[in-house]
Amino acid sequence: MLPSFTCYFKMEKKFGRKGHRPGCNCGACRVARREISHAELSERAKKAWTAERRKKQGERLRGKKRPEISGENHPFYGKKRPEHASKLRGRKRPEHSIRMKGERNPAKRLEVRMKISKALAGVKKSKEHCRKNSEAKKKYYREHPEAVKNFLKLRNEVWNTQKNVIVEKILKAASKRPNKAEQRLNSILQSLLSGEYKYVGDGEFILGGKCPDFININGKKKIIELFGEFWHEKDKRDNGQNRVDFFKEYGYDTLIIWEGELQNEPALKNKIIEFHNGD
Repeated sequence: MLPSFTCYFKMEKKFGRKGHRPGCNCGACRVARREISHAELSERAKKAWTAERRKKQGERLRGKKRPEISGENHPFYGKKRPEHASKLRGRKRPEHSIRMKGERNPAKRLEVRMKISKALAGVKKSKEHCRKNSEAKKKYYREHPEAVKNFLKLRNEVWNTQKNVIVEKILKAASKRPNKAEQRLNSILQSLLSGEYKYVGDGEFILGGKCPDFININGKKKIIELFGEFWHEKDKRDNGQNRVDFFKEYGYDTLIIWEGELQNEPALKNKIIEFHNGD
């Protein structure tokens, strides 16, 4: 069982002096003697306060009022400040704190931010926390317009240097799998050109921040993209040519297949063979 933290006041009341009894093994004394760290003390306290102990504590205190410790009832009322606290009064800011002020703060560097982001990955936050955080950010950006430019600059910098990693993580987190149309096209490709093309739409292969659907795995720099009418017809600008031009910059030839073409397999197979055998 974890010793009580109130022995400071118990000893003062019992012996009429400040400090703990020599050899006291309470948590505060052991930390003061540097036998354990604050982190270890906190961990032990968490383990000691089991659900059963909390329940007993609640039953014991049910109906009782908390003692009034403000004003003259406070244990430190009328006492002088400790010597070490008096020394800190009027003290200048530490040099290491000044060095980290503003742009010199390590947290402003990209690699440090990435480490912080990685450490916080998977940590669940309550809805109330998210709401307060959102309101605080909106208020800050309203009061500091220049911070918006810095944020956009940093975001673009992260995207330009880590876009392949970001897209891969997004797709893996979404557990993307081939839909029915992609499964059908994959079966056609395997029956027509066995072992030539592989489905990589789950984020296995990222090129310039974009994830193609199928890629040749036998040395040819060829990509096959399957466009669904439901999504791609909504954007009139997305006729497939933008995708072809994008992958061409990386030396890849791209074949666009629309979902409706799966209904006419003979014509589709001829189109695939012509594309595969072409230079």
